[in-house]
Amino acid sequence: MKNLTGKKITVTGNRSNHNIPMGTKLVLKYKNINSGNTENYTVSYCNSNLTIYLSDFKLVPMTKEDLNEEIVFLNDKKTQLDSEIQSINDKLDFITTNNIDVFDENQYKVFQTINTLNKPDISQIEKAKIIAALIDNAKSYK
Repeated sequence: MKNLTGKKITVTGNRSNHNIPMGTKLVLKYKNINSGNTENYTVSYCNSNLTIYLSDFKLVPMTKEDLNEEIVFLNDKKTQLDSEIQSINDKLDFITTNNIDVFDENQYKVFQTINTLNKPDISQIEKAKIIAALIDNAKSYK
């Protein structure tokens, strides 16, 4: 069965001894891995993380608004993943082009800075903004 993480549910049973009142509406936090033959999820209830079996809940029917929210969420996630993939591809190009065996983040940032400085079609202020962003990004890795 597909992963139901993030879906809204209604509690309909207590086979997993979670003692959540029947009819309570919750959101599935994540699917539990290596839980034997019983598919189960973790939910947050009264400041506790509890396990709930697939047989102990039913999905809340999705509204048009829910579906639209899901599309927005997935598009945001896709944009983020596309950006991460592009970043990894850029790093692969860097090590391939320069015949480097092991990637070095600092070396890569300096290389990007040099490339930015050598671009005649970018204004000085744009170059400064790009380099500042590279510096800020490098700080976040420390």
